[in-house]
Amino acid sequence: MSAKTKADNRNYALDFIRVIAAFLMTTFHWMWWAMFPGAVDNGYWGAYKVTQLHSIAQAVGIQNWDWFKGTYTMGFFVFVTGYFLMDGFKRAQAKGAFNDPRTHFTHTWRFTAKTYCAYAPLVLFGVTFGFILTNIQNKTPAIDWLNNFVWNIFQFAGFHAFGMWQDNATVYVNNYCPVAWYIEAFIVGACIFYAILVHSERVAVFVWCPLLFMMSNIWLNRWLVDGVQTTIGITDFLPQDYVRLWGPLALGIWGWYIVDAIKKADLSEGACKALGVAWLVALAYALVTSWTGYFGGMLHQDVVWMFIAMIVIAQRDPVTRGLNAVMHKFPLAKYFGDFSGGMYLVHQPILFFIEFAFAEKFGWTAASWMYEGLCCCGAILFIIVNNLLLKPMYGKLSKVLHARDKVEPRIFGEQA
Repeated sequence: MSAKTKADNRNYALDFIRVIAAFLMTTFHWMWWAMFPGAVDNGYWGAYKVTQLHSIAQAVGIQNWDWFKGTYTMGFFVFVTGYFLMDGFKRAQAKGAFNDPRTHFTHTWRFTAKTYCAYAPLVLFGVTFGFILTNIQNKTPAIDWLNNFVWNIFQFAGFHAFGMWQDNATVYVNNYCPVAWYIEAFIVGACIFYAILVHSERVAVFVWCPLLFMMSNIWLNRWLVDGVQTTIGITDFLPQDYVRLWGPLALGIWGWYIVDAIKKADLSEGACKALGVAWLVALAYALVTSWTGYFGGMLHQDVVWMFIAMIVIAQRDPVTRGLNAVMHKFPLAKYFGDFSGGMYLVHQPILFFIEFAFAEKFGWTAASWMYEGLCCCGAILFIIVNNLLLKPMYGKLSKVLHARDKVEPRIFGEQA
């Protein structure tokens, strides 16, 4: 398929929804770290800084859930990724790629390798960006910059989720780019999913997916009791980022079958219009509840956003088709997917740098606008770096690891 044809087929409506979801996530995290001084202090930034931030929030009246804004849209991003993972598998399956059991290991390795090749450069960008801001904020001596880099080299390479890291007394490893560990956890989860899919689609869909959905549901609903984050035994043997990501990934696998049914269904014109109205109403509901501070729990939010994603991906309704027609005439629309990915990667390092450093000095409102503006600047920086440096890295890593299929990141790209 030519590059022009791919651009013509790109679902820009989905990219537009991604941008909205990215802004909601940045807002969510801004408010989150202000709300819970005790709950969030896991050694990331020091109790004195978190407590100071909470005091600033209280001073301007942000003291309870009524002020809470934004949505934790991580589930939406991972759901979309899971859908395209399954879509890629089904396309290969239709071509007979898995008919010979002797090739199953080869296919699994190629998928694992190309997934790592696609995401490792993104982790490198996010961790490097966070590394620089963190060390500036902590006023780290020049000699310690090198020390921090050496002792945390595995995170720069994207191996933190594989259990390979070194804690450092000067700057904690997870501070550089917290979302990077979610990407790394996705690498692990996607590869496990694919290995099971190649050997048995039924086991993956009817055994593995329900198991992970159950674990994710339990974790997502162990929420806050009197402002203190509670824990359950499941996170004692499976890290939180795994549990949080793998549930929506499983739903993305299931979502493929629903979207496929919508695409193949003989729908009337009225039914197609109803689909368009349905996802617009769902989006309006998601935005209103985000702004009013209604927090129905992460699972509740995930369901709403996944419903929107399935209809937009199916592209059967006139709203999605009309939005795509408009966006295809807008030259910058091709960067929307990368823009949302950049927001995802840079927002927490910027948040920690701005929120702690400027909230008290410039006031809450001014610091909030500075934060969102710098997140947009960071996303634009990511677009530039991605096109000039990261995309060439995909191909080079692919050759080294013998992942001969074309490598494209699945969180941002459409082609699985």
